[in-house]
Amino acid sequence: MGLLVIFILKAQGSFGCELVIGSHSVDRGKEDMLSLRDVLAEEESIWQVVYSHQDLFAGKWRAYWHLPFPTIPHWNAVYPRDLSVQPTQAELTEFRRLYAEKGATGHIINPQGLPGEFTVSQDEYFFLKQAVPVKPSAVDGKAKDFVIKETTDLELFARAVQIGFALPENFYSDFKEQMQKIKNNTPSSFLVAECDGNICGTISTFRTRSGYDFIMNLAVFPDYRKQGIAGALVSTVLHKCPKGTLVHTNSMELRKKLFPKLGFHSIGSVTYSPLVP
Repeated sequence: MGLLVIFILKAQGSFGCELVIGSHSVDRGKEDMLSLRDVLAEEESIWQVVYSHQDLFAGKWRAYWHLPFPTIPHWNAVYPRDLSVQPTQAELTEFRRLYAEKGATGHIINPQGLPGEFTVSQDEYFFLKQAVPVKPSAVDGKAKDFVIKETTDLELFARAVQIGFALPENFYSDFKEQMQKIKNNTPSSFLVAECDGNICGTISTFRTRSGYDFIMNLAVFPDYRKQGIAGALVSTVLHKCPKGTLVHTNSMELRKKLFPKLGFHSIGSVTYSPLVP
């Protein structure tokens, strides 16, 4: 669950981040065979710090909501404990009632999507146990001079998201608070790429409950794409966590090109379907 793992921003000189991954722990010895449910649970271990949530139907489902932005799918969604189970009509009715009571637009995460319902996003999850050295030019086109550095300036992160997506002023303070909460509760890193003194890309990682790093907020500005920056940003953070790295995206280019070339393998995909009456 994340606003979007990949933010492609349109404001040169700014950069974006957010986003966007229960009380579930991956058994040692099985960490090379992560299931989609395992990865979703690792993602949830981060979101539980940020978003309000409630277990439903004896823990069969867990609903998340974030009232400052009640319509964003990745922030207002129901996670299943068992991905093979479709919700019953009684459960769907309860989900809709809960989100209506909160004043939010709920969504349900499902690998197949809900029968007869449309989806607003399909996100594919990837896992990498051991980094594969890849030159930027082999990943993203011809590289140019740029510098990647770590930053602690969350205000810059938040302002960039607000500017890049033309979001309302109230998004800034809420987003910054989210990032601060995650940073206060789990090892986190925020990195930026600079070209000619201007920020041209960004990436962040958050440590999950079982000790994986989850990549979020990978962004490259339009004027700087196809120059090796995205590949270099990802490659830089891969060596920070020996246990393994997770990421999810709804970008077809990243799903088909960048992540496979860096050695990631697909765990599976989920859809977000709105819980409309």
